Amino acid sequence: MTWVPAAVALAYSQHRKQYQEYVRHGLKFLADNLWDANHGGFVDRTDAAGRPDRQLMPWKQMYSLAFGIYAAAGAYQSTGDRKALDLAKAAFRWIDRHAHDPEHGGYFEHLTAEGRRWRWTFRTKNSARGCR
Repeated sequence: MTWVPAAVALAYSQHRKQYQEYVRHGLKFLADNLWDANHGGFVDRTDAAGRPDRQLMPWKQMYSLAFGIYAAAGAYQSTGDRKALDLAKAAFRWIDRHAHDPEHGGYFEHLTAEGRRWRWTFRTKNSARGCR
């Protein structure tokens, strides 16, 4: 959790320093483990070691990326750490570059790890692990 301690740090000045440490910890995980260093964007799932779990979740979903932006923006607001703001902006740019639907407007919800539109099939919608 990153956003919750950021909100606590902002709301309760007597706990600010303590909760800013939690925020920094969450931001580090967001940047080091959930940000896809190869293709950009955030991944949804990691294994126990904190590595992306592409078997369980081979796609990226904009819902999760939005919460990554929300967390990074909250981290910036509570700590003033420019890296948090840069991460939020990078995630927004990734969404806008890859998920925007130029034909109909709006955004696609699911993309491949590389940022291409995810093509659902009967098999991917109904597999036990979500996708095979």
